[in-house]
Amino acid sequence: MAGQDNLGRKQYDQHLATRRSVLAGATAAGAFGLSGFPARADVNWKKYAGTKLEVILAKGPRGDNLQKNIKEFTDLTGIQVESEQIPEQQQRQKAVIELASGKPSFDVIHLSYHVQSASSRRPAGSPTSRRS
Repeated sequence: MAGQDNLGRKQYDQHLATRRSVLAGATAAGAFGLSGFPARADVNWKKYAGTKLEVILAKGPRGDNLQKNIKEFTDLTGIQVESEQIPEQQQRQKAVIELASGKPSFDVIHLSYHVQSASSRRPAGSPTSRRS
């Protein structure tokens, strides 16, 4: 038994990180970062230029901020955005009705997830889900 315990300890010790191995890894990562390789690939911002999106937003500060930046988004991407802000309760009703119809008038919807009840966020089929 003592031999097996010793063998397990040696294997455990081999997998421990030492200060030297951590410093070597950090140095290698830093050198790679300074090597001139780009951190990310070039983005083709105009890939979907000409696309038109219909967006419904909940009335409030977030909706105001999103609408305020539509022109900048369109200039950057070429994507045209039409938006409408409606009170949150009306927005929820509209979303339910239009999504259930299968033909919503919007492509994107901004929801305030923080006000969703916990049971509505449970996966379908879970014991307390409304959608089971």
